[in-house]
Parts: sequence; structure tokens; C-alpha cells
Amino acid sequence: MLGLETVIDLVKSDFYSKKRSDPCFDFFSSSALTHLISLEIASSTYSNKCMSYEDLCKKIPSKLGCRSTIYSTLNTAVSKGYFTKQFSKKDKRIRSYCLSENYSLMLTKWYLDQKKYFSN
Repeated sequence: MLGLETVIDLVKSDFYSKKRSDPCFDFFSSSALTHLISLEIASSTYSNKCMSYEDLCKKIPSKLGCRSTIYSTLNTAVSKGYFTKQFSKKDKRIRSYCLSENYSLMLTKWYLDQKKYFSN
């Protein structure tokens, strides 16, 4: 079993190397808000659903980001190709977000790295 100091050093090293080389990871790790938005959308995407903006605003604590900041973050993610935006067929005002394929691959790699560090 790896010691705590070793695990911390591995996670830090992995974080710094990915931060320099992967734009998806840069976005994912840029703030607590982007991290949480990404995980919420990933959770719904992997359940074969997309998450609506309204549901996202309900789940994320206001101390991490107000509605306008969440909306701005989503727009940035869509413009960079990290998330896809879909409109409801019933009501065009309802926007839902899913992970893009590249962003999903980055999250899968991130998960496997976390599993590698913490499963030993």
C-alpha cells in the first residue's frame, strides 16, 4: 500500500504534467466551479441524459458560483468544445449540456489515474 506522502506526490506530479499538456484538463482543474460543473454534467452524461442549466443551478451551491457565472462557464465550455448544448424539442428555452467525446475521454483518463493512486 502506498503511503500518504507518496500518493500526494504522485497526484501533484500528475496534476502539474496534465496542466501543461491537456487543455481539457486545464479547464477541468481551473476552479472548484469548473470541476463541479464537469462532474455534474459527467454524471448525467454517463446516465445517458444531459443536464439542464436549471438543474445545474439547483445542484451547485451559490457560494461556488452564481447563476450568471455558471452560465458563463457553460458557454466557455461549449465554445471550446468540451460540452455540447442541446435545446429541448418541447421548449426551446430549456438548454441541456452533455460532455463532448474528447472531454469524456479526459475524464475517463482522470478517473483511471485516481483509481490507480487510491486503490493500492
